[in-house]
Amino acid sequence: MLVLAVLMLAWVVVALNPGIASPESYSLPLRRLLGLVAAGLDVSLIPVMAYLVGLFAWVLNR
Repeated sequence: MLVLAVLMLAWVVVALNPGIASPESYSLPLRRLLGLVAAGLDVSLIPVMAYLVGLFAWVLNR
């Protein structure tokens, strides 16, 4: 729940200050690091979401 609150707060801050989200406001190494973190998050979440969708489909089709 804490993670969701932090993500929501970050979303609100960026929505109110769009300049923060501009890639030009960050250095190239920081952009690469952020891209690596985002890719790692995608790699870890996509299989979990696919598993949950399959699990829910299995339960609904029983």
